[in-house]
Amino acid sequence: MNSIFHALILTDLDNTLYNWLDYFAPSFRAMVHALCKKIGICEEALIEDFKRIYREKRFIEYSFSVQELGICRGRSKEEIGNLIRVAKGAFSRVRRKRLQLYPGVEETLLWAHKKKIPVIGVTNTSVFQGERRLCRLRIDGLFYGLAGWEGHDVPEEYEEKEYSSKILRKWFLRFDELKPSAKGYLRILRELKVPPKVVYIVGDSLERDVVPALQIGANAIWAKYGQEVEPKNFQTLCLITYRDQEKNSNMYEKAPTIPTVTINNFGELQQIIKLPPGFLPGFN
Repeated sequence: MNSIFHALILTDLDNTLYNWLDYFAPSFRAMVHALCKKIGICEEALIEDFKRIYREKRFIEYSFSVQELGICRGRSKEEIGNLIRVAKGAFSRVRRKRLQLYPGVEETLLWAHKKKIPVIGVTNTSVFQGERRLCRLRIDGLFYGLAGWEGHDVPEEYEEKEYSSKILRKWFLRFDELKPSAKGYLRILRELKVPPKVVYIVGDSLERDVVPALQIGANAIWAKYGQEVEPKNFQTLCLITYRDQEKNSNMYEKAPTIPTVTINNFGELQQIIKLPPGFLPGFN
């Protein structure tokens, strides 16, 4: 297998580059509170309606859920648009405060870019959502590629140019290719003709990130710091997820898996990744 890559980083996004749960849950609560205040219904009922939609879509980050809520039935297009603006405004205000990179992430991505080590994000969220977050964090230009769920159709009013990024390549994965399956990883490696031994797979989940990395013979790096979340936010996730409560309660427990390396800061990758001496070819 001939490859121009001497090393390749495949990194998870949520709870590896930033604390997803500790930004998403407070943003969701703010959105629910704002909608309930606007229309005068109890928050418990609205949360249940969101949960219904997330179950139907099999995705708790479905961006167009407000217009499918029961509170929108029978309302005019103008009224629905106003509710969407209220929800979006509340969610965005909290997200701007809470969505932040973990220490060492930006510096390490800059280091990889300088060393010409391509970085590809591999996530179970949709490419649409993942790309938007990388753009908001202003690190999309440091990513060679992004692989994620192919997602739902985006309404016509949301033009793709609104979320244009500097990411060079994208892989749209089917459900059966998402983690903990190794199929998504293998698809990327085959297309780029990269041997697993020079691939460094980073993620906060032993089950979803480390296990498939070990299965394909890559360097499996467990971002242990991603396990740290606020209990209140985990409780919110349990309320709205379409999975059962028992599975949620075990989501962050350690599985009987031994990673290649465990890190407590993303910056540790700079000491872990081994590069051969001499010039590294580019990847443009």
